[in-house]
Amino acid sequence: MLFVLYLMKENNNNGELLDPATGHWNIPYALSVSALIYGLSFITIFGFAYIIGYLWKRDADSSSDGEPLSSYEKVIQEALGKQHDDAKALRELLIATTSTDTAPMAMDYFKSHLDDTGLLASLFDIAAEGEDMGDAPWAAANVIEQFPPDLLLNHRAQLEELAGHPWMYLHGPARRALAKL
Repeated sequence: MLFVLYLMKENNNNGELLDPATGHWNIPYALSVSALIYGLSFITIFGFAYIIGYLWKRDADSSSDGEPLSSYEKVIQEALGKQHDDAKALRELLIATTSTDTAPMAMDYFKSHLDDTGLLASLFDIAAEGEDMGDAPWAAANVIEQFPPDLLLNHRAQLEELAGHPWMYLHGPARRALAKL
């Protein structure tokens, strides 16, 4: 913008698009004005598009308390709706315990189901998969450790098997669970 004002001031024909002496286009001035108009319209159009898109996405991604949800938190909410009867949902909930953002939500779910023998059996199945299956097995071992001793007693053999596993993320929680028995 300052460049355009400079050209207008320095130009002998007072910012005219046509040079009065020759009748030809004043090219530097015409180009600077058209570049300015094009640039401002580009910024305005895309600025508004960005703002509208941001507001639309923010409203779509908000929780009931108005805080924005990450895409992973949306996955966790879907998994919570399906609960642990769905194997994929259970894995998602277990993986959610490994993230600072989603761990409280997932752990609240597991803490409210520490009396569920079906959940405990499913957790043992996932933990038995071992270290090559990503985060879900060690997350399952950590949740298993939280169960009360009277439910763990029925799974002593599985706990002993996990306690003998070479991977510390599996044998650590299993050994602590066995210590409660």
